Amino acid sequence: MVWVTVWWKKHNMVKKLQRKLRWVLSLVLILFVLTIMISTLFLQYVNSNTSINDQLRAAEDKSLDNYYESLLRVRLKDAATDSTDSTGEEEQIPEKKVNAYGVVFDPEYKALFVESGNSSKAHVKKMALKMIRSGSNSGVLSHYEYRIRDIEENVQVTYIDRTDIQKRLIPSVIGIVALSVIGIIGVLILSFLLTRWLVKPIIANVRRQKQFVADASHELKTPLAVIDVNLDMARSTPDNPKYLGYIKGETGKMSRLIQELLTLAQVEDQDMVDRSETFSFSDTVEGVLLPFEAAAYDRGVTIGQDVDEDLMYSGRSVDISRMVETLIENAIYHAREGSEIFVTLKRDHKSIVLVVENDGDTIPADQIPHIFERFYRVDKARNRKNGHFGLGLAIAQGTANRYGGNIQVTSEDGHTAFTVVLPVG
Repeated sequence: MVWVTVWWKKHNMVKKLQRKLRWVLSLVLILFVLTIMISTLFLQYVNSNTSINDQLRAAEDKSLDNYYESLLRVRLKDAATDSTDSTGEEEQIPEKKVNAYGVVFDPEYKALFVESGNSSKAHVKKMALKMIRSGSNSGVLSHYEYRIRDIEENVQVTYIDRTDIQKRLIPSVIGIVALSVIGIIGVLILSFLLTRWLVKPIIANVRRQKQFVADASHELKTPLAVIDVNLDMARSTPDNPKYLGYIKGETGKMSRLIQELLTLAQVEDQDMVDRSETFSFSDTVEGVLLPFEAAAYDRGVTIGQDVDEDLMYSGRSVDISRMVETLIENAIYHAREGSEIFVTLKRDHKSIVLVVENDGDTIPADQIPHIFERFYRVDKARNRKNGHFGLGLAIAQGTANRYGGNIQVTSEDGHTAFTVVLPVG
């Protein structure tokens, strides 16, 4: 039950990590969305203020022009009246329906000129006087933006109605807020999916560890049970040495299993590769092939080779030797009697390519993705009988991956090929 407790603790730890990642991602992305929203609203506000100031400046200049124009008209009219001695009615300056208002006061604050726009002159003068009494040369009063400046001895007050500009701003603000809300909802969904994607490899690793512990426990349980039974038999029949032989065989299996487990742990734990050693890959492969000739002969198969000479490689020769041994041993035990195992070693551009081929049973297509998994056996009964634990190919793949390479498998019509590609340099 110990491994169950360990797995459950790791499972809960992964869940906690997933929740923390989800909160962190959500917070970061929400802050990002809010930053964009606030920045956009600020830019909209600045643009609206700029537009108001531009309109106010234009209205101010236009009001001043109209003031001087009215003075000119009065003087021309007075001159015409004096020359003709006529007493006609004053010419009315047509009021323009605009959103800007202006008043020019004399030093006694008597209105000399009023541009009332679409409001009454009395109201315009009243608002202008309120703006003068505010004590500020510019600002906002009610919904009017105003500016006051001196013109010779007179005072000019110009103001515009901000209502229309603010009304035009409201849909933009609503749109930005709506998009931000949609963005935050999208962020929450995205953070949920991202955390699932980020934690997925960890969850898969925990599951593999769970399976690994279960398989290792099972592999160790069998020889321990056999040893226990044979110890009892050896005690009851001390003169019969065969039970001690059984014990010796089972302890040997356990020793090999533990050694393979340690090797697998070393291969998977070491990320950095020691490349201080430079050795002949060609000599390593040929050195591995020689001891296997006897095993091949016993199996009724032959070994052929096509190995390029003087292929140098940087790394640990013991790692490469162990990987080649695993592939050749695997090929021999799965080869059909009377067939040939063929080993090829070539240089392909910036890679060294090792191919180990044999003729035997076809590996089912659905099992090929799993043959490099720890404790996986295509023919479980046969491998167990031969003392194989299903760790050799996992160690071989781990070695290839550590050196930046990979192992590919093809199996069709009884012909199986393991291809190892290792980069050089």
